[in-house]
Amino acid sequence: KNYLLYPAQFWKHKNHEYIIKSFKNLSQSNLNNLNMIFTGEDKGNLLNIKNLINKFNLNKNFCIFNYVSNEELCELYKNCKGVIIPTKVGLHTFPLYEAFYFKKPVIYNVDNLDPSLKDKVIKLDISDVTHLEKLIPILNEANYIKQLTHKNREYYDSLFTEKKYNKILLELFNNF
Repeated sequence: KNYLLYPAQFWKHKNHEYIIKSFKNLSQSNLNNLNMIFTGEDKGNLLNIKNLINKFNLNKNFCIFNYVSNEELCELYKNCKGVIIPTKVGLHTFPLYEAFYFKKPVIYNVDNLDPSLKDKVIKLDISDVTHLEKLIPILNEANYIKQLTHKNREYYDSLFTEKKYNKILLELFNNF
């Protein structure tokens, strides 16, 4: 259960390289206690990611899955320590909301995040590969994480209500 999760297609702009370079710079004590799981389909960048992991001799810390079923992804969310999203594109993403649903803390690229979501994440500065190591201790602050993830789940529940789903579906059917 001591792993971070990044469920994202292997596009260059998803910035998996930031995570790998950050892991390279983690102190030995943090590196021995933390692993990383990537999931997603190759969109032309997977070989680069695997080569970088090999180059830095981090194979024991990284696990890469191509496609995973919905059930498998749910288990990965349920058992992870947190979700990291260093993407260079997208003010918010599905994994952000999925993490909210599963009450998992999110480490997100602060420069690329919708301002309304900045109080809901642990802010990551992707211009500094040492910044992730500074954030890892926050994941062990049980009271803070419990409050943050509870608040985020409430936020998720307010966004994705059955009434809103029904309204969207009705609009889709009416427009079809």
